[in-house]
Order: sequence, then C-alpha cells, then structure tokens
Amino acid sequence: MGDGTTTRMQKELAALHQKHDSLEAKLDAKYEQLDAKIDSSVGRLQTSMDQLAMDMRDMRRFMEAMQKRSDQTHESRSVTPDLLSNQTSALAGSSNENQGQSRVFTKRSKIECPRFNGTNFFGWHSKINLFSAADATAEKDKIPTIMMHLEGQALQWHLRYMRTMEHTSELTWFTYLFAMRERFGCNEYMKPFAQLVALKQTGSVDDYFNAFETLLNLCNCSEEQALSIFLTNLKLDISRQVQVNHPQTLNQAVNYARHIEFLLTTTNGQQPSNTFLPISAAPVTHIPYKPPKKPASILQSPNSSPLITYPKSLSSKSDSPPSPKIPKREERDAHRKQGLCMWCGDKV
Repeated sequence: MGDGTTTRMQKELAALHQKHDSLEAKLDAKYEQLDAKIDSSVGRLQTSMDQLAMDMRDMRRFMEAMQKRSDQTHESRSVTPDLLSNQTSALAGSSNENQGQSRVFTKRSKIECPRFNGTNFFGWHSKINLFSAADATAEKDKIPTIMMHLEGQALQWHLRYMRTMEHTSELTWFTYLFAMRERFGCNEYMKPFAQLVALKQTGSVDDYFNAFETLLNLCNCSEEQALSIFLTNLKLDISRQVQVNHPQTLNQAVNYARHIEFLLTTTNGQQPSNTFLPISAAPVTHIPYKPPKKPASILQSPNSSPLITYPKSLSSKSDSPPSPKIPKREERDAHRKQGLCMWCGDKV
C-alpha cells in the first residue's frame, strides 16, 4: 500500500514538473516575441531618427545656399548703381569737359518736376518742396534739377542770375530761392500774417476760406488763433450764428458757416452755392424772431387788489368766536358723576 501511494505521488510530481516546463516554454516564447517587437520598434525609431537627421542636414545646406545667394544678389545690386553712376559720370564728363558738370537725374523718373514760368511763386514753391521730399533730392542737385523746368520769364531770370553769379564759389539752394522770391514774389504776401488778420469776407464763404487758407499756409499760426481770426472776419450775420454753435476746430467753423450761408441765401430767394449741399431736401422756412413778452409787474396798481396780505396786529379785535373754555379736573369729575359730558356739561 505504501508503494502505491509513493507511485501516485511520483506521478503527480511528474505531472507538475511537466506543467511547469510547459509554462516556462510559453513564457520564453512570449519573452522572445516581446524582444522581437521591441527590437523592431527600436529599429524603426532609429531609422526615423536617421532620416530626420538627414533632412535637417539637407535643410541646413539649403538655408546656407540661400543665404549665400542673397548676399551675392545684395552685393551685385549695391555695386550695379555705383558702376552705372560711374559710367554715366564718365560719359557726361567726356561730353562736357569744358563745363565740368555731370548730368543730374532724378531718382524716380515717374515724378514730374513742377514747372515755373514766373507766376504764382508761392504755389510753385510749395510744389517744389513736396517734389524734393518725394524724390529725396540733395541740396546740391536742386538747382540743376529745376533749371530744366523753368519757362518764360523765369528762364530768362535764371540765365541772367547765373551769369551774374558765375564767379561765386558756391551757390546754395537757399540763396537761389531767396533771389527768385525777390524777383517773382516780392509784392505778393509780403506780410502774410497782417494780410490774414485784415482779410474780410466780402463774397461767399468758400471764396473767403480759399484766400484765408492760402495766407494761413504762409503763417505760423495755431489752430486756436486761426479759428479766432476766421470767426472775427466772417460777415456779421454769419459770424453770430456760427459762434452760437461753439466750433472747436477751423473745419467745424467752415462747415457751420457754409450751412448758415445756405440757409440765408435760400431764405432771401437767392440761388444757393453749388459748393455746399443741404442736409435735407425739404424746403427751409424762415421763422421771424419775436421778442418775449414782458412779465407782469409785481407793483400794485391803484385799482387792483393787493397780491400779498399780512396778518392783522394781535392788539386788534378779531371777529372770530372765542375759543371754548377747557374745564378743570374737578369740574370734569363732577360732570362725570352727574352723568353729563365731562367737557361741555351737556346731557349724554
């Protein structure tokens, strides 16, 4: 019997060993599969990293090549104008050896230099300043630039002035412009601020403002000063109505004046100016001014009753009945015991 028990235990142990071995085999297989997957993932990741590194190197090479190309283009562009300028100067110098001057070109050929024939000097002066700023013309190049755009009497003056100044070592733009102003603008706007203050409205608001704005551009006035002068020199009927609106800027004052002028011209049956359109197309009716009625006087007339009455003196006799007598406490108790009203003594 003992041998049978031993044999059975041996069989069970053998079965357990067999299960253990099979489990170990399965675990080994699972480990091998997991290692294979990890190795495969690591390999793919390494491949991706290598490819990314190659792409980064290619991108760096491309950026370096673009930078070199940009530097070369910039150098070529900076050198080309110098070469063209040298060639132009050489050609101009060879053709004008006696004069010793090179031809002056504007930097932007599409901008036309203003022409001047001797009239409206201040208008041309403003235009030439704008042109010089837009074209970035140097001070030494301004005179050669504008002399090709002078006409009529202005050109004749230029020829005579340059002949008289040929022995001058250096002719500045300020000196040239001052001499041109003495020739063509000496009698025009000599004292612009005084003329601005003395300017009065005699025609329409637009005509007045056009002349006002022209003089204002020649003065160094603030917005408040310009507004005050403009309002003061308007026509009296327009100025009063504009000042009622308390304009804060010159543009507001001009618009108010135009609107009031339109209302006045429409009311008087005149044709309104074409430079101002009314706010609405409805006909404008004029309401005449009526002074307010005087308030009634508080003084008493001989035949009127007094407006305020005063109480009579305390010493004077009063027509009102005397006030009832208030009984004393003893009287009230006696009235109550007798069954009477304790206040008046009457039967209840």
